[in-house]
Amino acid sequence: MPLKKHPRLNERDRNDPRRAAQTLVRHHAARLFEFEPLARAGEDVEGVHQMRVETRRLRGILRMFKKVLPASSADALREKLSVLGDALGRERDADVMSELLDRLAATITSVPALATLLARRREGCKAAKVSAHADLVRYLDSAAYSELRLALEAACGVRCAGKMPDPERFAAKAVAKLLERVRQRAKAAKDHEAEPLHAMRRAIKNLRYGLEALVDVLPTEARKVAKRAEVLQTNLGDVHDIDVALGFIESRPLRTRLYRERTQKLATLEVDVRALRKHCSKVT
Repeated sequence: MPLKKHPRLNERDRNDPRRAAQTLVRHHAARLFEFEPLARAGEDVEGVHQMRVETRRLRGILRMFKKVLPASSADALREKLSVLGDALGRERDADVMSELLDRLAATITSVPALATLLARRREGCKAAKVSAHADLVRYLDSAAYSELRLALEAACGVRCAGKMPDPERFAAKAVAKLLERVRQRAKAAKDHEAEPLHAMRRAIKNLRYGLEALVDVLPTEARKVAKRAEVLQTNLGDVHDIDVALGFIESRPLRTRLYRERTQKLATLEVDVRALRKHCSKVT
């Protein structure tokens, strides 16, 4: 039976951030390895996608709980996970681009020249995916990946000495830090340029992952805030896909269509971010 997306923290976990960190790492490491066979096979894009999601969740957990875990081992583990994330990211990027091109192709069947251009791009994506998948499998077969697995197993059993922090204050402070990063990124993205918006999306994703990890310690409002963050993250992801497409599409009619779609996605961005911050104040 597949593991649930998020673990439930028991009473001992909720009362001890150190135990909570280990429970979260243990669960998400298990989900990471659960999707490995599917990612290796390369036939279903969900394998690579879910491994990448779990890699990001683990890196976020290690960053969020770094004060209650041995700093050197947590930092080293995050670096190892970053290497895995890069390997997964190259294949995932090819999959996302293929999906985007398929969606665009479905809207321009009446324009042969554009259909031909997109077909060439899709062939290029297929070649990039084949190459990226071969690189990923080589990494998964490497000694470096074996070391990562061992390091994750070790992280589930290492305890940090010292005074135990108050769990509620710890959780509230962690979320406040993530929310401040969202505020900074939103301010930098006020002109709706591509790179700042992409950085803002990553900050919102980290906030969402943090809320989901600590939901059993935070006030009940945290679940609703996490859902709001997920919707905002998805919308910004759609904008990022459009920005990528605008980087290589020269057709004026298609660019106009994409710009219109981009504008619609961003129309309520500032309102959505303010609402997210307002609701977050109830959990910090």
